[in-house]
Amino acid sequence: MTSKALYVLRHGEPEDRTIFYGQLDVGLSERGHGHVKAQADFFAGRPLGTIVSSDLTRCTTGAAAIAAKQGLSVRTDTALREMHVGVLEGVPIADALQRMPELAGRSYADMLDFAFPEGGESVREVAARALPAVEAVVREGFSRDGDIVLYVHNTVARLVLAAAAGLGPQGYVRFEQRYGAVNRLRVEAGDESVWARSAVVYSNRAV
Repeated sequence: MTSKALYVLRHGEPEDRTIFYGQLDVGLSERGHGHVKAQADFFAGRPLGTIVSSDLTRCTTGAAAIAAKQGLSVRTDTALREMHVGVLEGVPIADALQRMPELAGRSYADMLDFAFPEGGESVREVAARALPAVEAVVREGFSRDGDIVLYVHNTVARLVLAAAAGLGPQGYVRFEQRYGAVNRLRVEAGDESVWARSAVVYSNRAV
């Protein structure tokens, strides 16, 4: 039975950690660019065949750096974006805590079925849009030689790990994701769901 490695990467540190950024298109800090270099060096010489990224800059920057060392192109997918945080998008954290403490003070672990007003998403809603896109990436990856890189965000990475571990969307709270994290999953070819025969090899690794 054919198997591949699916590497799920979280982007590097963003340029402004004082705001709720959600789907806001922010760049990377100097430290974040260091995370990108470390990830690109980690994959240099590894046999990759598919690289798919969220379309937001903090992800495409890292994905492009890895692709450049592999002679590959990057495909982007809006379904892989971070959770939208609605009314909090782009708002300074300190300001939000003063003006909207009931929202800004909400725990990330309390977001499974709660969505912020004005277009926000719950974690379960992120799973509904992102996990089918990830399955499509894996199926595409089996049509090519080499392993698969998925370059995404905190919430999406946690959901993929939870799916691979058989925990469902509610299992997202079981996984930590540092900036620049590398996670490795084993996925196998087959007609059933990708998650039916997947396994977490390691998670939240610093490189």
